Amino acid sequence: MKFSTIDELRERFDKEVERFSNIETGHQAAMDSLEIMDIITDAAKRLCPKATDMMDMGCGGGNYTLKMLEKLPYLNCTLMDLSPNMLINAEKRVKSFTDGYVRTIQGDFVSVMLPENKFDIVLSGSALHHLRESREWKIVFDKIYRSLKPGGCFWVSDVVRQENGIVQDIMWEKWFRYLDGIGMDIAHDYFRAHAEKEDTPRSIPFLLNLLTEVGFKDADILHKNSFFTIYGGIKK
Repeated sequence: MKFSTIDELRERFDKEVERFSNIETGHQAAMDSLEIMDIITDAAKRLCPKATDMMDMGCGGGNYTLKMLEKLPYLNCTLMDLSPNMLINAEKRVKSFTDGYVRTIQGDFVSVMLPENKFDIVLSGSALHHLRESREWKIVFDKIYRSLKPGGCFWVSDVVRQENGIVQDIMWEKWFRYLDGIGMDIAHDYFRAHAEKEDTPRSIPFLLNLLTEVGFKDADILHKNSFFTIYGGIKK
């Protein structure tokens, strides 16, 4: 299998700005998408109630940032995405919801430079599964850890891979039943084709072990339905 290049991913997401710019429907294909956004932002608020700075990695249309601003409305927001078109739209949407500054970073997670000890909260929604080799995951998790202030939190909503192939098939079947239930049954082949070409998710044991390895404490799973999962940790 030949995976999509960074340029191919950028080109595809540049064309999908409108779809990812609706909180109610933008992530509809992901199971529990609205509940996940609520859980991830509630955890961030409760763990960092005095937060002043947040970063949204793979921000898409800015939905996770907008949901975070409902709970902590005066945050300074840094938006990062591979797609320039996504960033332009997300910046416009977010600026209308905060009196803090809004900064954008365009680029891929592995190569971008991040400030150290800058953020209280780092969120990422449905983006990190595009990382490839274990080396890339380590680089990015270490970079995020260093970008957080002590006590800051990092929460990810993303797909994960099951260690057992039979269990993985069960998760696919569960997701397809969900798609059928919301009238997206014709999308089975579309989503599987994109997943096979673009996505390299990792297992929960891999992710939690890596979080701990780079320094996070209390690495944990907040939610899981099929392979749609919230995981993360807190900087010591």
